[in-house]
Amino acid sequence: MGWGGMALYMKQTMRANRNLLQKRKSYKEIREIYNVNLGKTKIKSSEISVEQLRDIRIKIKKQERNKLVKQQLILLSILVVIAILAFLFVTELFPILRDNVKQSNELDELLKKGPY
Repeated sequence: MGWGGMALYMKQTMRANRNLLQKRKSYKEIREIYNVNLGKTKIKSSEISVEQLRDIRIKIKKQERNKLVKQQLILLSILVVIAILAFLFVTELFPILRDNVKQSNELDELLKKGPY
């Protein structure tokens, strides 16, 4: 069995890549198309009154303030949970660790003494 399938695949891939390269447009052609189409598109903008702008600005400020308050509440609640966990760790877990240390010290002493 030879390389027939692999060589054919490589040849087809190279041909497809070459065909893709030929379809590219130069920068000048792309720029000309852009300039031609640039004049065709027009955006209609409506005039907004000063009062409407002020209302929009106030609404955005309220939304930002609410967002900031929510972020601060989340941060505060996380800090409270961490503080509670730290308190429980210090008050509840340290005695357990101390008991484990005492037990391990007693085991060490027994092992040092030996079976007799």
